[in-house]
Amino acid sequence: MKVMLIGAAPESARRIQGRLSECFGAVDVMCRRSDTYDDPKLVSACVGFDLIMVCDELDACSDRLVWIDILSAQDGCPPLVYAPARGDEYLAVAAIKHGATEYINQRDLDSERFADVIGRAIAERAPLDFAIDSPHPDPTPAGPPGDGTRDTKRSDAQFTGREHGLGAYRLLRQIGAGAMSRVFLAERCEDRRSVAVKLIDAQALGNDEIRRRFINEAKLTRSLHSPFVVEILDHGSTPDHDYLVMELFTRGDLKQRVGHGIADNEVVPYLANIAYGLQVIHAAGIVHRDLKPENIMFRSDDSLALADFGVSKFMGEASLATTVGTILGTPHYMSPEQGRGDRVDHRADLYACGIILYEMLTGRRPYEARRPLELIHMHVTAPIPRLPYALRGYQSLLNRLLAKDPAGRIQSAEALAEELRSLWACSEA
Repeated sequence: MKVMLIGAAPESARRIQGRLSECFGAVDVMCRRSDTYDDPKLVSACVGFDLIMVCDELDACSDRLVWIDILSAQDGCPPLVYAPARGDEYLAVAAIKHGATEYINQRDLDSERFADVIGRAIAERAPLDFAIDSPHPDPTPAGPPGDGTRDTKRSDAQFTGREHGLGAYRLLRQIGAGAMSRVFLAERCEDRRSVAVKLIDAQALGNDEIRRRFINEAKLTRSLHSPFVVEILDHGSTPDHDYLVMELFTRGDLKQRVGHGIADNEVVPYLANIAYGLQVIHAAGIVHRDLKPENIMFRSDDSLALADFGVSKFMGEASLATTVGTILGTPHYMSPEQGRGDRVDHRADLYACGIILYEMLTGRRPYEARRPLELIHMHVTAPIPRLPYALRGYQSLLNRLLAKDPAGRIQSAEALAEELRSLWACSEA
C-alpha cells in the first residue's frame, strides 16, 4: 500500500508508518512537508497513492481545507484521512465537509479505532465528478458601465456553455446553498484555476425582469476593480440557470472568525477593510442591502473582500412583504428603514456595519428575537445596546452606526474609514 503523509512530524510519521504496517502489511510511505500545499503538482502527485493522510494542524479558515476539496474531487482520488496531532470535533467536521473521507486524532494511533477508520476510508471512498457538455450563450444585453474603480452528484448539474458558458468550467462539488442558489467549487478548464460558480435558479423565480437585472448587475459588478470586492470572472445563462463565476475564497468568512473569537487588534482593521469595499460599491451606485459576516470573505493571503451584493439590491425591489430575510436582507442585519419598507440608500449598509462591529466585539448580535418580524421591530424601536465597560471606547462609534434615523448615522463609508483610522491611531499611541 502506498501512503502519502503530509505535514507529519518525523516521530509522528514513524508511528503512523508502524501502525499502518501492523494493521495492513507492507506499506510504502512518502512524507511531504506542509509547505507544499501551494505546489500545483501536489494534487496530481497524490492521485497515484492508495491513502493520503493530512497530519498538520488545520484551522477552520485554512486554505488547506479547500485543497482537500480540490483533491477529493479528482478522478481516482485516494481516500483522504485527516489525522492531526491535536484537534477537535469542529475541525473534524470541517475537514470531512471539505472532502476528507475520515478523521482520527493521532492520540488514537494505538487504539483499535485506527484500523477501523483507515479500513473504512479505503473501503468507502468513491470519486465524485460532474460532466458538462453542450453550448448555450448568455442571451442578455450588456449592463451599464461601472465606475468603481461532498454533496452527492445531481443529475441537474449537467450544465452547458461555450467560451462564456459553463462548458468552460468543470464543477467539482457543491460547497454551499441558499434559498435561490447553489455554489460549486469548480475548475476553469483553460488554466485549471480553482473558482467558485454560483447558480441562480431563474426559472423558479418566474420573473424575466429579475433574471435580466441579475445579469446586468453581474456585469456591473464585474466592472469593479478593488481588492476589497469579490472578483467576478464570468457570468452568463443556461436555459435553467443564471450563473456567476467568482474568485475562490480559501480562508472562510467573517462568521467563522466571529465564532472562534476575534482579537481586539483585528476589529478595527476588519471594519476598515469592509468600509473600503463599501466605498467602491457605493461609488458605483450599488447598495449591498445584505451585508453580514457570511458575505465578508477571506483569501489565502488573509485579505478581505465583500461578496454577494447586487442580487439583493435588484431582487429586493420585488416584494417586501413576502421576502423579508431572503431577498431584501437578513433580519439580524437589516436597517430600520429596510424593515419599515422605506426608501433605502447606502446608509443601510453602514447600519449593518454597526451590527457587525458589535458582533465582532462581543461575539453576539445586539438584537435577538424568536420571529423575524419581532427582530425587525427591535431594529426600529429598541435602544442601542451598551457595550461592556472594557469596550466603552467603541460606544460612540457604535451609536453613530446604529442610529435609527439614517440622518443621524455616519454618512458615508469614507467617513467611517477615516474615523476608524483615527481610532486605530489612538489605540497605537
